[in-house]
Order: sequence, then structure tokens, then C-alpha cells
Amino acid sequence: MVRARPPSEIEHMRSRIASRLRVLEELLNTQMEEYFSSPGSEGLAYSVRPHLRRYVEVAGQLLERMGGPDGDPVDDVVFMDVPVTLVDETDGTEEVYTVVLPEEGDPAKGHISCLSPLGLALLLKRVNDRVVIDAPGGRFTYRIAAVGSLAASE
Repeated sequence: MVRARPPSEIEHMRSRIASRLRVLEELLNTQMEEYFSSPGSEGLAYSVRPHLRRYVEVAGQLLERMGGPDGDPVDDVVFMDVPVTLVDETDGTEEVYTVVLPEEGDPAKGHISCLSPLGLALLLKRVNDRVVIDAPGGRFTYRIAAVGSLAASE
């Protein structure tokens, strides 16, 4: 079940998302290649760029609607810095992750880089969406069970 966020949480999210969008714009405009500087990874920068551009564009649009007269229409959307609970469809286990900027990634703490296969796949997904990840370790299928403070408290 999706709950409405209080105005103070919405304003905090708006501020945080706006800040992250500015950082992502900088990353896209000037720094992308340094994150993919290893031999053979040139194509990754070009395949990741459209996903992050879409996130910046759509998140900006959603940001404008947050807390508007129609309420908060994005309670169940995965944004950067917002915890998300995933259920592994293979074994039913749950994990809580937060998509963060590349330099903040720390999988041991559940902080997943926005440039990773999982981070890219999660951005802008909604509760109950299915996420399939093709990673070096194999194919993983998850269902998004919760987003936001509900994910963090479960």
C-alpha cells in the first residue's frame, strides 16, 4: 500500500532530488568517460547515458508535480537516495537498497551506484514493477515491494 508523504518529507525530497539532478547533469556533461575509462568499456558510457538522461528528464517533471494540488503522485517511484525493498523472485528473500551517485556506492551498506546494472534498472520504477538484471553473476529477477521510508522501516 502506498501512503501519502507529509509536506515536510515532500519538501526534503524535492530539495534532495533537485540537488542530485544537478550533479547528474554535470556527470553526463563532463565526467561520464572517467567512470568508464577501463579498456573495452567505451560503449558502456554511451549505453548508460540515455538511461541517466531519461532519469534527469522524468525526475525533473515528477519533481514539479510533487506536493501539488493533486497530492503526491510519486510515492511509489524509485528515485536516487530513496530506499527500495526488492523481493528476489527466485527465493523470496528481501533486500533494501538505495541508488546513489557512483562515488557513494557501497554494496555492503546497500548503496548501489546509479551506473550499475541494478541502479540503472531501478530508477523511476514503481512498487510492484518487475526488474530483470543481466549482470556478470547471471540473471536476477526482482519485484519492487516498497519505496521510501516504508522500505527503510520494513
